[in-house]
Amino acid sequence: MINTITTKKIEDCVQKLKEETDFVIVCMNWGGIKSSLPSKRQIYIAKILASYGVDLIIGNHPNFIQPVSFVQAKNGKRTLVFFSLGLLIGDNKNIFSTLSALANIVISKDKDKAYISSYSLIPIINHKDKSGEYSAYKLSEYNENLGKQVNKKFSLEKIRKMCYQRIGAFSYCD
Repeated sequence: MINTITTKKIEDCVQKLKEETDFVIVCMNWGGIKSSLPSKRQIYIAKILASYGVDLIIGNHPNFIQPVSFVQAKNGKRTLVFFSLGLLIGDNKNIFSTLSALANIVISKDKDKAYISSYSLIPIINHKDKSGEYSAYKLSEYNENLGKQVNKKFSLEKIRKMCYQRIGAFSYCD
């Protein structure tokens, strides 16, 4: 299979959407599967999308949660980017891929435009029990005993520390 997506095709699509909608959200499948930080390419693409007028970017593919930030295009457009929300449900062999997040975004509209009026992340734990069933727990409702059932190396303290390092400004990690 050959990827036929080009920046020109993306720009044309975004411009058409901007003519028909008040707010454009782009979901990107990008980044390395085990990357805890966005790559230079992810940042570059986010800036291109911002320059096209995209209002919000939500990324996926890495199994690890990645930071949330604004990117600014050369034209001054600032766009909120959730680089990766992590692995919501799935077989996580790494203790740190158990931490994921749900994005909580409020989009408001006044007479001139639509905009993000608030945003945050809800940290969650991707849990697989002994029978192989998957569940997602809010980090605030998870405990050490549940984690140890899945992985003897599990540490709620380490997970909370990582949560604050990666997304602390956007969520409550306790």
